[in-house]
Amino acid sequence: MKTAALAASLMLVGCKDPPSAKSDTSPIASATPVAATSAPSVAATPSAPTAMPSAPVDAGANSCKLTYGPVQLGTGPVAMASTSDGVRLAFNSAGLAVVIPAPSAAHPRKQGALAGSSPPCAFTDKSVFCMDVAGGVHQTDATTGSAKVVAQARAGTRLGAASVKGHDALAFLRDRKTSEGTTMEAWLWTDDDKTQRLSEDGSGATFTTMAPRGEGALVLMLDARSAMTPVHARSLSFTDSIVVGGDAVVFLGGGAQPDTRASLAVPKSGPTYALLPISHDIGFGLAIARILGEPKTDEPVIWSDYKNGLDPAPIVGSVGAASSYVARVVPLDAKVGSPRVIELGRIDDKGAFTSYGSIAAHGRPTEVALAIDGADLVVAYTDTQGAWLERRNCP
Repeated sequence: MKTAALAASLMLVGCKDPPSAKSDTSPIASATPVAATSAPSVAATPSAPTAMPSAPVDAGANSCKLTYGPVQLGTGPVAMASTSDGVRLAFNSAGLAVVIPAPSAAHPRKQGALAGSSPPCAFTDKSVFCMDVAGGVHQTDATTGSAKVVAQARAGTRLGAASVKGHDALAFLRDRKTSEGTTMEAWLWTDDDKTQRLSEDGSGATFTTMAPRGEGALVLMLDARSAMTPVHARSLSFTDSIVVGGDAVVFLGGGAQPDTRASLAVPKSGPTYALLPISHDIGFGLAIARILGEPKTDEPVIWSDYKNGLDPAPIVGSVGAASSYVARVVPLDAKVGSPRVIELGRIDDKGAFTSYGSIAAHGRPTEVALAIDGADLVVAYTDTQGAWLERRNCP
């Protein structure tokens, strides 16, 4: 990503001590509304210092050494991306991106309270895509500083984005009316201003995400149903334009809820992993589908069971690291209503998950994001007390 351009065109907001919690649907503090066709211009007013939230759940030992944090960023979901100049964070301000550098021990957090709205934004190498409350998807261009609406999605649904040989690709969900009612479909927007449907005839889509892979990208789509959940994958490549590969049902999961989420873990080399927390024959766990090359139907799957079921079950995989790291929300124990923590771990080349331990949370975590910054694993998460960030050094 052109980090200098990002810093110039997406205002980096300066800040103070940990803020009090605010609604995760409120706009950025003291944000100045701007038209969709203009570059974002946002300034945060530091909030008065307040008492820290109640103590988090004791998550036990973690073999990933804490190198910075946890620090509170504000409220609402956080998107993250690794760049040549470190990790950048994005908050969604009514469809416009507010981007700040991820704090560290060398550059500790000094910003005021930021409040992001749902759903979280999505990064490419040169843009940030964020959705407004009506479902309009805004692209903020890091090179020109311009912002415009490029797609109309189902309001509140998730976005996926990646660079494909220097070109932006955006996956989103939108409604289609049929003789049997309204269904959701997955669509692709590319920076030549073209759109095409990603989900095949006869298939719906309830969730989509995307991750860069080599010079291309991989799109993952869920079609969550009460009886079964097909997990579709398609590759993206570039010749004269972005080319969409064939659709493959890489895994057929059990029954799911409409807000069931998935993720992708894409290391620098080796297999890509599709990650889906979902119920199975004897319990609930993380299905890890191993993808080599073009996605194929019925890819090999390894399970990593949870102590209890939960929904939603936020999860995120790393992109561009030497190993495939994972941050996932899990129940602390098998009791009904168990506290939830964020578990860190790694997937080996055969698809097996190894736990490194858990991060404590204030109440139930609802969002989690992950990025790589040198030797640091940067984890951002949102719980009932706000949005937090910490850095850890993992084996």
